[in-house]
Formats: sequence, C-alpha cells, structure tokens
Amino acid sequence: MTETITIGCELSEITPSDKNNFKIIFSGVIRTYHDEEKTQLKEEYFISDNKKEGIYKSYHNNGQLNVEVNYIDGKMNEIYKSYHYNGQLNVEVNYIDDKRNGIFKSYYNNGQLCLK
Repeated sequence: MTETITIGCELSEITPSDKNNFKIIFSGVIRTYHDEEKTQLKEEYFISDNKKEGIYKSYHNNGQLNVEVNYIDGKMNEIYKSYHYNGQLNVEVNYIDDKRNGIFKSYYNNGQLCLK
C-alpha cells in the first residue's frame, strides 16, 4: 500500500550550502494517512524548525489511538502512552529529554496491569 503524506507547512528558510544543495527548514502540521483517500489518519504532529513540537499522535488502521506523546524541541517529554488495537492502554512511561524516567507500566489488552 502506498503511504499518503500531507504536509501543511510553510517554508521558513532556504540556505544554499553550495550551488547544488539547499537546507530546507519546515514548520507546520504533518499528517500521514493509512489510505490514499485520506480518510484514515495514521499520524499527526507539528514540526517547528524541523523538530517535532507538541503532542504527537499515531493511530491504528481501525482508527484507535496507537501512541500519544509530547515533544519539546524534538525530544520526548512527559508521559508516553501506547494503546492496544482495541483501544486499551498498553504502555505508560515518563520521558525527560528522550530518556525514560520513572516507573514503566505495561497493561494487558483487557486493561489490567501486567508489569510495573
């Protein structure tokens, strides 16, 4: 299946490093889709100066949330959550500057705590 990507962004800077190469800096919302018709959102996030910023969300192909995490300056920060295909919480762990920090929790697909 072909992955369809929609980029809603503005070109904020083009810096020629030599006459054949350019550095392109994007800022804006990125959305990818599971299907070509763009009816099933796969992921959505914001980029600021080529770095993820704010809430990142990805979705299973049934529409259920797959992953939700906050990015600050391109690094995962705060609570990372992933979800089973049925929508139940799968994993919950805190991140600070892309590094796991604190208790890791894992859940069965029925919602019961599996590992802490």
